[in-house]
Amino acid sequence: MTLWGIDMPVVELLRANSVATALGHLGPDPLRDDWDAVEAVRRLGARPDRAFVGALLDQRNIAGLGNLWANELAFLSGVHPFDPVATADLDSLVARAARALRLSATVPGMYQVTTGSTRRGSAHWVAGRAGRPCLRCGTRILVRAEVSGDPERRRTWWCLACQPRRS
Repeated sequence: MTLWGIDMPVVELLRANSVATALGHLGPDPLRDDWDAVEAVRRLGARPDRAFVGALLDQRNIAGLGNLWANELAFLSGVHPFDPVATADLDSLVARAARALRLSATVPGMYQVTTGSTRRGSAHWVAGRAGRPCLRCGTRILVRAEVSGDPERRRTWWCLACQPRRS
């Protein structure tokens, strides 16, 4: 099955009366009418020492943020991806995340575009740009490959100049 041009390796069909049980563990969803930003901030703040990208990838905090968004939101927040999530202004972070997901889901041609530019090679600030110059400052974008034993097991990209280590 393909969804928005993305191959979905597993798709489970649920009866309507099973949806709440299957999705009950997820955090607030910015794409729903009952979006609760205060609850998302509370959940992120409950484990303030957790790495920024790990906290955003945890769907129990905010539903819908994947690896691309975790990396791009770290860049847009000026936070090193492995610094504690509490180094970010959580209210601003949650508002930015919700706005980004809504634009991505509702504006034609803007699916996962974080820079505002849909030109090839310039749609993302850091995600997928390892070794290329930062679009903001020109510093080479770094990447950490998947690490065995890391529960998130995702690649992480960042700009050393725009996202300095604070911890």
